[in-house]
Amino acid sequence: MKRLLFCLLILFLLIGCTDFELVDGALDETEIIFERLEKVTNQLNDLLVEINGQFRTGEINNALKNVDRYSVLGAEYDKLIKEYELATQNYKNLVTDSGDSTFLENVKVLDSNLKTLKSNKKDFKKNIKNWEELVQGIEVIEDNGDFKVIYEQVTSPTFFKFEKYFRDSQIFEAPIEGLNKGLSLPKDIGIVLKECGESNAFYDSTTSQIYLCYELFTHIIDVFQDTVELEEESNEASLLSVTYFVLFHEMGHALVDVLNLPITGKEEDAMDQLSTMFLIEGGYSDQVLEGANWFYLNSQNEQQDGLAFWDEHSLDSQRYYNLLCWTYGKNPQEFDYLITEWKLPKERAEKCSYEYAQLYGSWNYHLAPYIKANMSFDLIETETLEKRKLEEEPESINEDYTEEYSGDPACELLGCSIGAQLVGSENSDIYHECGSSYALRINPENLLCFSDEEAAIAYGYKASKR
Repeated sequence: MKRLLFCLLILFLLIGCTDFELVDGALDETEIIFERLEKVTNQLNDLLVEINGQFRTGEINNALKNVDRYSVLGAEYDKLIKEYELATQNYKNLVTDSGDSTFLENVKVLDSNLKTLKSNKKDFKKNIKNWEELVQGIEVIEDNGDFKVIYEQVTSPTFFKFEKYFRDSQIFEAPIEGLNKGLSLPKDIGIVLKECGESNAFYDSTTSQIYLCYELFTHIIDVFQDTVELEEESNEASLLSVTYFVLFHEMGHALVDVLNLPITGKEEDAMDQLSTMFLIEGGYSDQVLEGANWFYLNSQNEQQDGLAFWDEHSLDSQRYYNLLCWTYGKNPQEFDYLITEWKLPKERAEKCSYEYAQLYGSWNYHLAPYIKANMSFDLIETETLEKRKLEEEPESINEDYTEEYSGDPACELLGCSIGAQLVGSENSDIYHECGSSYALRINPENLLCFSDEEAAIAYGYKASKR
């Protein structure tokens, strides 16, 4: 009899231990799920701060992408709550079966956690609803265009080296590739390198093309050579940096035109802002400062020639200080030397962070509907050119260069320069071989010459079907 009672006692203890193990295991399961919920909650809260900040600064497309991420995390949160609720109920059932009241305190904690989690879930859904209402009026822009580089045929030997240098180094194609991936454009915008007969760069709204004149590049080098003693590499770096600042400035004019962006105040100042923002946010503040240096050097002639208060551009000295201020405003700690070494007045510097934040927020707000991806681009810098240096101006084209740009002699007879292979008329959109009868009938005043099919197509021309 005693032996039977002893066996029953052991069995009772084993059953009791098993119940306790099941209860503890169920509690562990709720804790594991709760830890996962806390992790997702932290991710959602971090995204909440980021999204609201992006809406404030006008980064609408980036904000919308993060809203999608927020929704995905919210769905994961919802799934985990259901798992937590089931695990909690399982724990309650085991506690009831055990008949042990010491577990009831844990049940209260689990119920309290569940109530908080469900409340958070309501807040997350409310945030998504608010964001959806916020973007209801934003138009989705289709991408029907790109920036395209066009090299017009060079006629003066003075500019042969520039055309070859730009083609070889791809200094324009490099940033444009990234911008085309990031921006939605309603139409193509040409970036045309050509001889203009003057030192200039401008945007023509009638053709939707940016014109960068070879004469400007010569002038840039002359200014730096005449004003400061620089090595060849420094001249090249200055040329590249100023060229990029000018390029983004003119691209700003193009964007204002084709996207119908609003401008208050002087458009030229606004384009300096946009060029500065693009370059600084892209990680190329040195190019902005070289642009400022360019304005400073030009301002010396400004003093000699008189101040053009009537001009649509601000004075070069003003543009110099503007670029310093906006660069400093982006990161005062990094660019504090602009006050001591570049003579940015402290009175202006105190307001520069506000100025940069204001221009950044305004431009991002206006460009937001057209930004289709995180916009990043690469600039070609001197150390990446692998010794492709500007050579001394040749008296004649050397043999290798002639071979590279050898064209159709028939094109030269029509009036084209060396290297042309095709022609077209300003009165049509068809290009022809230079020896064709159609080419011979083109009026010299309307003659356009192309180095190859790619150049003709980039200019908007198509092949003749005849």
